[in-house]
Amino acid sequence: MLIPEILPDEFAAGYLGRIATINGYPNREWTLRAIDRRVGSTGRSGPRPPAVVLLAAATAQKPTEFVLNHSLVPFFAGVRNSADVYLHGLPSEPDRLHKLGMKLGAEWASFCEHCVSEDLQFWGFSFWRRSHQIPGIETCSKHSAMLHIVKALDLASNPAVPCAGARAQQRLAIDSDIVNRYSEISIGLLDNPQPLGKAHVTRRLEARARIKGIRHSPGRRPLLSDLAKAKLPPCWLLENFPQITNKSPDGFLYSFDCACTSNGALVSTSSYALAAALLYESADDALRDLFDLVKDTKPRSQRSTLLLSDNGRLKTLVQTYIDSQGIYSAAARKLDLDVGYMRDLCTAAGLPSLHRISDDIFSALKAFFSGRTLDQVCKDYDITLTELQPFLRASGEPFRRALQSISTLPTQSPA
Repeated sequence: MLIPEILPDEFAAGYLGRIATINGYPNREWTLRAIDRRVGSTGRSGPRPPAVVLLAAATAQKPTEFVLNHSLVPFFAGVRNSADVYLHGLPSEPDRLHKLGMKLGAEWASFCEHCVSEDLQFWGFSFWRRSHQIPGIETCSKHSAMLHIVKALDLASNPAVPCAGARAQQRLAIDSDIVNRYSEISIGLLDNPQPLGKAHVTRRLEARARIKGIRHSPGRRPLLSDLAKAKLPPCWLLENFPQITNKSPDGFLYSFDCACTSNGALVSTSSYALAAALLYESADDALRDLFDLVKDTKPRSQRSTLLLSDNGRLKTLVQTYIDSQGIYSAAARKLDLDVGYMRDLCTAAGLPSLHRISDDIFSALKAFFSGRTLDQVCKDYDITLTELQPFLRASGEPFRRALQSISTLPTQSPA
């Protein structure tokens, strides 16, 4: 039996289909039985482990590692009632892994035609990406192109097949900052190795709702669901949150409005993500608040100073940032830190997040810091200064703090 290497962001169900194709197995069940025999089912009593546990064993990964990187479990189980700390993918929860481990976000599978083209040129084949399967995601985060959708059964083949066979339907273009924030927040939740506690999430969202003048308790102010119905594209709402589309004005929608009500019921992760997209001005701010679960009682600024004050620790942080290609969540896992804490440390050190950075901006930044002018790099890479500005501001954070501490214009000293 041939077990191919699993690729970054490859979706577990699609990977299982790739194994079946390579080995000529007729269906998923046949493939799982073969994998079970391969990883050592002999002598085991009881039911077969969940598919994601078998695939983890086949790829020599821990179940928690495989589930975090190749399934939608971190999204579907992103918020839990329990405040207990545990990792996604623990084999001690087989029912949850059976139910969610291979689950799609909808009745169809999604792919980006540009990703397919790049895959064929680089790998010689294409694969299904997990980040494209999140419910409510309309565009590819890398190419900003609308996704195509096909029947879920097409996961048994690679995306190039329905793409070439014209079986795919392209999604309609949607221009909405809120939908874009929802997508970024949802993808960010995939980076969290453990669920967020409901009490923490609703506390943060309730505080934002209060600032925004949204009702989070009995009263006359507008509800979050009213805001969603007024601000979001009707076609996107109908597809992803039909209950909001069909609700009556001022009618409390328990499946959504409880997201920002501390004494309300647990709702879906999609609802929490959309609530955050409505209540925050940026996805980074939302994720920073939601991921701020560090048990350290010191203020966040003091914690950052403690780590960065030690030169050896700063070198470790920088090297980990490099090894993780500027992705905060990957760096946090390497150092066993909370993602929000890692974001604070990198910000204090002037290390901006490179998550979802485009090739052009990445190359332009390298050229600028190698000595070329801003005008030159913007012209050569066909980008605007506005696109570079967030990275330049972030990289200048230590200088900004120092500058703000200098109260008067420096006097010129004699040479």
